[in-house]
Amino acid sequence: MAQEALTLARNRGTATRWAAATASTRALPLGAFSALLGRVEGDQRQLLAQATAALVADKPGGVLVGVDDAHLLDALSAAGAPAGAAARRHGGDHGAVG
Repeated sequence: MAQEALTLARNRGTATRWAAATASTRALPLGAFSALLGRVEGDQRQLLAQATAALVADKPGGVLVGVDDAHLLDALSAAGAPAGAAARRHGGDHGAVG
């Protein structure tokens, strides 16, 4: 169902990203997003800022991110996603994308 929602959004012109959380990726901060992010480093705030920047780069209208098995997200990803989405909507510089 999530893939269908992303397809509908993409067909309407919204940028989309897909990530898959697993038991293995849960051991790493932002592990489910590693294929989308490339290398990120620093403290938690820096990691979230870099993740947000990478996920929404050149997408002024925002990005819809779908996560398969979101219940397996690591704590940083799970806690940061809602804050990042709000930060981007309100012009903030830091956070993750939800």
